[in-house]
Amino acid sequence: WKRKKDKIKKHARSIAKDLLKTHALRQGSRGFVYQKKGDFYRAVCDSFPFQETVGQGAALCDIDSDMEKDLPMDRMVCGDVGYGKTEIALRAAIRAVESGRVVFVMAPTTVLANQHYISFGRRLSPLGVVVELLSRFRTKREQTKIIGALAGGKVDVLVGTHSIINSVACLKKASLVVIDDEHRFGVIHKNKLLKIKQSVDVLTLTATPIPRTIQQSLLGIKSVSLINTPPVKRVPIKTQVVYQSWPFIKMAMELEIGRGGQVYFLHNRIESIPFYKKKISEILPDAKIETAHGGMNSR
Repeated sequence: WKRKKDKIKKHARSIAKDLLKTHALRQGSRGFVYQKKGDFYRAVCDSFPFQETVGQGAALCDIDSDMEKDLPMDRMVCGDVGYGKTEIALRAAIRAVESGRVVFVMAPTTVLANQHYISFGRRLSPLGVVVELLSRFRTKREQTKIIGALAGGKVDVLVGTHSIINSVACLKKASLVVIDDEHRFGVIHKNKLLKIKQSVDVLTLTATPIPRTIQQSLLGIKSVSLINTPPVKRVPIKTQVVYQSWPFIKMAMELEIGRGGQVYFLHNRIESIPFYKKKISEILPDAKIETAHGGMNSR
């Protein structure tokens, strides 16, 4: 037990030392300043189907200020689900692309990466921006082709999972890296990314910042923008912690299905998912029920 503790303490000290060294190296010049916002940026703003909230406006001003400085950006945008963090990332990305730079968008899961790929593609592709996806949803052949296109300067925005980090040649092309759901990536993953290119700009999106990141913001190592303003007509999220009760679960599900919504029933063991599907089928015989989990084939 003592040997194990000593080993972990040594490992923690090593990571902390690396963190400080990485942040110290990032205090140098980025080597360029992004261009002023142009026609592409305005086109992306015009294609936003909603009104920007006060919180979004403040976060956008913070990022504009960061991108106009000579130092690399390291900013975290913190806001609840549905508060418009992706829109912030989209606008930072188009500004980088307009300056002739490459943007990487990193997500912790293939499903979330795919979602970002669709969102970025839908908004940026009409402007001629080339958006690609690098994850296990792509075959090895497709992945090789995408990396080749990136090396040849034919990709503007690359969306992917941590597989992006594993390609050093890939990472060296990045100028702005957007990291979504930062607490799902390990410290070593994030540091590996920063080490590969010390002058890379990092924009982190999160609804739940981890203690290490909060500590960094208090120490002034990382800048933070908070989006506290809900979108217009946004109903606040209600969270209830209750003992498992099938009558209660049935009531909550019927309420949601009755208003034309969908229910996500999350369970942490793949082996017992079939039991829960059977149980839900029994209490809601008219509902359409499907299951999905990380152990399934990609397709």
